[in-house]
Amino acid sequence: MNGICKRCGKAAKLCRSHIIPEGAFRPVYDEHSRALNISSEGATPREVQQGVWEYMFCRDCEDFFEDIETPFQRFWKHPKTLPSKLTSSHIFVQDVDYNNTKRFLFSVLWRAHVTSRPEFYGVDLGPHAIKIDALLRSSAPISASVYPVFGYVLKNIETDGPDDKILITPASSRTDGHRSYEVAFLGIAWLVFISSHKVDLPQSCLLEPRKALLLPVLSTRDFGPIRQIYRERR
Repeated sequence: MNGICKRCGKAAKLCRSHIIPEGAFRPVYDEHSRALNISSEGATPREVQQGVWEYMFCRDCEDFFEDIETPFQRFWKHPKTLPSKLTSSHIFVQDVDYNNTKRFLFSVLWRAHVTSRPEFYGVDLGPHAIKIDALLRSSAPISASVYPVFGYVLKNIETDGPDDKILITPASSRTDGHRSYEVAFLGIAWLVFISSHKVDLPQSCLLEPRKALLLPVLSTRDFGPIRQIYRERR
């Protein structure tokens, strides 16, 4: 499909661009490569195949995002990154690539901001979209205090292991008066603060360079967006 690339603004042949990489959907699929899309707003559930994508970016810009996605998925999908059983209230993840993890999460939010897919209508970065785009274009390290990121591992109550069968597209919320977005895939829920002001949350759980990442363990059924879906479905 020919069109205008939403990143570089050039006329080009556009790629089928995934807002959340297809690799994050694979654990969710059944044996026929299908997943069930359930909305928190009461829409009829529908089947999804090949993830959630749109013709958005030229080949060069698509390659740019794939260069961020590849190391992220290689690390967070590795079977030794997370324990197979979650037996304590928290875990530590060693050797996290801080800059890549943060850039990947920023890239998901930015793509969710520019897409016209209805699943992402709730993502509006406002003036922060330009700032996040600039951070993605720069190779300079990103400060931990700039759009701080926190995470927690989701526990499947049936297997007691990380729940990679759940994928949550970015959900907007307010935390301590700040705008934040929650997104979940590959067994991890991420909380990204889109705020210019200091966020007063436990620094022990903050994603930082050269530090093991502390992830509290949270049952999937207690995860905010999942609770909201249960309430709406009732």
